Amino acid sequence: MTKRAFHVVVFSVAFGFGLAGAYFIAPGLLSTVAYPPDAELEKRFADRRPAFTRLLNLFQEDHHLSSVKNGVAWVDFDTRAESSPGRLRSYDDLFKELGVSSIHRYARDGSIELRVWSSKSFFIGGKTKSYVYDPNYSGKVTPSLDDVYRSGIDANCFKSLDDNWYIYLDVW
Repeated sequence: MTKRAFHVVVFSVAFGFGLAGAYFIAPGLLSTVAYPPDAELEKRFADRRPAFTRLLNLFQEDHHLSSVKNGVAWVDFDTRAESSPGRLRSYDDLFKELGVSSIHRYARDGSIELRVWSSKSFFIGGKTKSYVYDPNYSGKVTPSLDDVYRSGIDANCFKSLDDNWYIYLDVW
């Protein structure tokens, strides 16, 4: 990611129980959100583009925030920010409209993530799929994140959507 990159987080969902520090997966039992295929996210983005832009603009205005999640604004990972209930309601309304659970800005490069899906692996690692807004990204783009996901290899891949918008897959 580059400076002023933007990601938005959608459906932060864990699929495991914590037990003695390990994670045990119950396939099919705890999965409330399945892996979203590229085509589904592309359609959602095209159908709701103005709402994505409103959410991005809202978070850009709140440049002091690192994230908003579960009705709470954060200055950094462990410090809550002062934010009005009305402002937080604006985020929540857009999250619901877009299927987004949180929005994050990363201090290292200024990127912002809109997560679509998340899954923890058996012991270590996991997978996430996100929308990304990044006016400075000039790296490689992948034609199919679904193919990368099915391959099972570790990956950090982008698929281009439109005007600095991407879908991002992280597998670790």
